[in-house]
Amino acid sequence: NSTLGRVQTHSQRLFYELEWLKRGDRCVAQGEAWLTPILLEKRQMLPALAWNATLAGPEWQTAMGASLDRTSHTELTPLLDMTQGLLEQASVDRALFEQQLQRLGQQMRLGLRRDAWQQIRLTLISAGEMVGQRQPPVCLTGQPTARSERVLAVFRRFYVQGLQPKWSRTLAQDQTLIEAFWRIDALFEARMPLSYQNWYQQVLNPTASASEWQRTRSALRRHAQVWDAFLKSCGYRLQDVLQAPV
Repeated sequence: NSTLGRVQTHSQRLFYELEWLKRGDRCVAQGEAWLTPILLEKRQMLPALAWNATLAGPEWQTAMGASLDRTSHTELTPLLDMTQGLLEQASVDRALFEQQLQRLGQQMRLGLRRDAWQQIRLTLISAGEMVGQRQPPVCLTGQPTARSERVLAVFRRFYVQGLQPKWSRTLAQDQTLIEAFWRIDALFEARMPLSYQNWYQQVLNPTASASEWQRTRSALRRHAQVWDAFLKSCGYRLQDVLQAPV
């Protein structure tokens, strides 16, 4: 309750409590049994303290935004490793922990990733509707035509050689981010605020069909199915088209 205590950052408070627990354990080992229930209560507070120092901190709030004018990524694994160590009361380098928090605030913008996913979805939906609702059909006899060859050339040039590899790289890179957020759920279990749980369900949860991440993945699958149906209607095989030299 001192002035210093009231101005502590959440990460400073976390490390302060961890040090308190270490010293308290030593006192109990020396016969100060009255400290046992206090230590138990403080240990039960650790997940909340770790949450405040990481996901409720200003660095994390900045990382969830989109204020940078470039796409940025950072590796969450080191920070999550250290957070897990703190929850288990393992020895963690405080300076390195603070450094990882700063990197998070400086190098990651989830808002940019979400914007990229939305652009992918919009492009796929528009292109899929244009291909899937073609009237009249391009290939009335089920065989290639001059028109289908032109459509195929566009598909190869802009999709096979351009957009598809780009989107695959983007989503493969973002998959590591999704896995990191999935790990957060395991670290904090049911102690996460309801607001975060709802946000995670709507945006990142890979098992929720309506999440932004899953809708993006589903849009890719549906787009491939639309092109597969079109190519089959003209006597082509999607796998042959994808594997053909360009």
